[in-house]
Amino acid sequence: MTVLTFLAGLVLLVRGADVLVDSAIVFAKAFGVSELVIGLTIVAAGTSMPEVATSVMASIRGHRDSAVGTVIGSNTFNILCVLGVSSVAAPSSLSVAPSMLAFDLPVVILAPTRRI
Repeated sequence: MTVLTFLAGLVLLVRGADVLVDSAIVFAKAFGVSELVIGLTIVAAGTSMPEVATSVMASIRGHRDSAVGTVIGSNTFNILCVLGVSSVAAPSSLSVAPSMLAFDLPVVILAPTRRI
């Protein structure tokens, strides 16, 4: 029974994140939001939903170390593996929009970080 509950929760969690991202993209395009903004906000938030749900449940159950480990592990994996593999697998260099280099990158670099 536990395995069945686990599998059902996993399927529903992944499907929920997928529906969230797809719906948010449709709404954003309907309001004329650029694909760059959609990718930087909606898609990033939607793909993080499984980690958020896992961290929230771990915190509710008193496993705060697991919650922090999930967030740190997910971010580390995304930066090192996903970005690294996609940059190696790209047939040519990855192109970056000039607006990203002029505005988005400096904002991200200069944004203050909150220390726990």
